[in-house]
Amino acid sequence: MDVMYLKFIPLFFSILFILGCSDEPEPFTLEAETRTVNDGFGSYIDVTDLLITSKIDELTVEDVIANRGNCSLSFGTKHYLPNKLKFGSRFRIRFQGNRCVVSEVDVITSEGEWTFSF
Repeated sequence: MDVMYLKFIPLFFSILFILGCSDEPEPFTLEAETRTVNDGFGSYIDVTDLLITSKIDELTVEDVIANRGNCSLSFGTKHYLPNKLKFGSRFRIRFQGNRCVVSEVDVITSEGEWTFSF
């Protein structure tokens, strides 16, 4: 084997190590539920609830973005971000509006950012 190629072996393994570490599992579980509810004014609207459950001792949910910012959080949910969760704790996030069908969600936490597609 040529000596020149031996110089690249440590670089090759370093790159593999870095790439291998980027696939960390989420420190939380995510459940989604879409349903139709009465808006209190005699109309019915579709809402999507996301349930985030922490799988680690301390997790801060900093932001949740649906459909690349095209779906807005319900008014009440905005006031609870950021939200600190302990192991096993849940946080319910609601998106509402008949024009918003949640198909992609970015969850930004103290441990990193994850994207989910539905």
